[in-house]
Amino acid sequence: MARTLGEYLDNWSKAHDSVRWINELKRRTLGLEAAATLNFPNTSAQTSADLTVSVPGAALGDFVEVSAPVVSLAANSLYTAFVSDADEVTVRFHNYSAGAINPAEGEFRLRAKRGSL
Repeated sequence: MARTLGEYLDNWSKAHDSVRWINELKRRTLGLEAAATLNFPNTSAQTSADLTVSVPGAALGDFVEVSAPVVSLAANSLYTAFVSDADEVTVRFHNYSAGAINPAEGEFRLRAKRGSL
């Protein structure tokens, strides 16, 4: 039985919406992942330094998790991350210490997830 163009397009649209829905469900539950080797500069006491990483599909307002390598960890410091622009995540190194810290270069892993509280 031959289908009309309208029937074909309706079926394609339904299938396309299903794929889009499945991709969005994966994005909400698993997130978008990226890894990058980052080398933060020597960061003065009580300041922070930013580096950006491309994370295709990341959108403003997404939640971001950052995993820093052990070699890049230092006492009295912290790494945070946020989506700073479409497809771009900023990783921020916070130096809370009384002296400068130059974190070692390492591979950071990021996950951006869409969701609500």
